[in-house]
Amino acid sequence: MKKTIFFVVLAVLCLFFKVDGQVRAPLEWEHALSVGDRVPDFEFNNVLNYGKPVLRLSDFKGKAILIDFWATWCGSCLAHIPEVMAMQRAYGKRLQVLAVNGSMREDRVMLERFLKKRVGSDEEFIVPVIYQDTLLRRAFPRRAIPHYVWIGPDGRVKAITGSEALKEDNFAKLVAGYSLNLKVKED
Repeated sequence: MKKTIFFVVLAVLCLFFKVDGQVRAPLEWEHALSVGDRVPDFEFNNVLNYGKPVLRLSDFKGKAILIDFWATWCGSCLAHIPEVMAMQRAYGKRLQVLAVNGSMREDRVMLERFLKKRVGSDEEFIVPVIYQDTLLRRAFPRRAIPHYVWIGPDGRVKAITGSEALKEDNFAKLVAGYSLNLKVKED
């Protein structure tokens, strides 16, 4: 009986700790998120271009967040990096772009090399880069990239789009906390 209780308690505690190198989200989250949903305070250990070892979404409380799902082999993703970085520069105090590498095959070393080659160019990543992600993959499932999740300063999902929505007026509305009436990306 004591062994059973011990293993049940141990199993419950494991739910709160690292899985695949990432910190799990709270137990109340276990489904895909949609427009209007509040985004949990996800935490990530696998992060580059960030001054701390762990990135928490709450680090950006009060800011709008654009989650940009991309990969090094995705030409369309890379073609939009300059405009996404331009929006980060323009709205830096009110916007945080998070570049989420969507490939589980691309590790830290590969990405560090990839990012280093772009330093000083208009393709330079000036934002945190999350790699080997499992949490956001479940929260915002997708079949194709690029894929963008727009989160308002209130912590709620405002839109889930493709690259066609990357327009300056949409960024202005997002950082102002307005609704975005954008077509939800289906794939």
